[in-house]
Amino acid sequence: MANLRNRLPPLTSLAAFDAVCRHLSFTRAAAELCLTQAAVSRQIIALERHLNVALFERRAHDVALTADGEKFAKIVNPAINAIGDAAVKIKLSQTNKLTIFSEPCIANYWVTPRISRYQAEYPQTTITLLTSNLLIDEAREVFDIGLQYGCANKKVYAQQARWSDEIIVVACPEIHNKLPKNVKLTDLLDFPFVHTDRIGPGWVSWANFFENFGEYFPEEHTGLLFNNYHSSVDAAIHGAGLLLGWRFVVDAVMGEGKLKQIGDFTIPSPDDQFMYIKRNSPNSKSAKEFIEWVKNDLSIS
Repeated sequence: MANLRNRLPPLTSLAAFDAVCRHLSFTRAAAELCLTQAAVSRQIIALERHLNVALFERRAHDVALTADGEKFAKIVNPAINAIGDAAVKIKLSQTNKLTIFSEPCIANYWVTPRISRYQAEYPQTTITLLTSNLLIDEAREVFDIGLQYGCANKKVYAQQARWSDEIIVVACPEIHNKLPKNVKLTDLLDFPFVHTDRIGPGWVSWANFFENFGEYFPEEHTGLLFNNYHSSVDAAIHGAGLLLGWRFVVDAVMGEGKLKQIGDFTIPSPDDQFMYIKRNSPNSKSAKEFIEWVKNDLSIS
C-alpha cells in the first residue's frame, strides 16, 4: 500500500489535469470544478513536480499540452473517465424508483405533503407521481402503487391498505369567522357553495349532505360548479364558498390554516380510501417501503 501511495500523484490533481486538457484553460477548468483559477494552477504544479516534467505550456490567454503532457493524457484521462462512469453506475444502481398513481386531489393534498418526509427517510428513492381523474382500472400508465376512493378489480389489484373517511363542511378563515359559533346547517345557506359535477354511488352532493340531516337544499342556491374536486378545493381555499371536505384530502390544508371546519356536521364517506398494487407483478423494494411507511404514518395495521 505504501508503495502504491508513493507511485500515485495527488488524486485531486488528476481531476484538474483532465479538466485543463479538455478546456485548455485554467480559468474554464476552475469554473467546471467550482475552484479558483489559482487552486487549479497549484494542483497542476503539484502534479508536474510529482512527475518531474512540464505538462502544459503556459501562454498569454490559454495553455497547450507539452509532448509529455500528451503522453500522460492518453493514458490517464480515459482512466479518470472510466472511474467516473463506474461511480455513476454504482450510484444509479442504489436508486430506487417508485411510481404512484392517484386522483389529482389526493396527489396534491395527501401524497405531496408527505413526500418530503418520506424522502428524508428514504433519500435514494426517486418518486414519479401520475395523476388522472380515471379510476385505476381504467389507467393505461404503469405504476407501482395506486390510490383511490372505492374498490378496484380484485382479480387485477391487491389491496395493501384501507381506511375509512368522513365528510365535513369547510371554508376559508374569512367565511368561517362570519358564521355564528353555534352554527346551524340552515345558516350555511347565507353563503355561496362550491359544487363538484360528479355522480356515482361514492359521491356526496350538497343536496345529499343536507338530506342526511333532514334538511332541504334549494337547487337554486348560488355557487360555483367545477368538473373536478381538485379545483373545488382550490376555489374554497381562495374564498369561493363552502365546501364538502373529505378529511383524507383536506386535513393537510386545514393543518396549514387555509381551511377551517364549519360546525360539527359530519357524515361517513360512502367509499373507503384504498391503496393497491398490481397482482402477479414484481413488488419493488421501494413500493414495499412506501406501503409500510404509510401504514406507520397513519397507524394502519
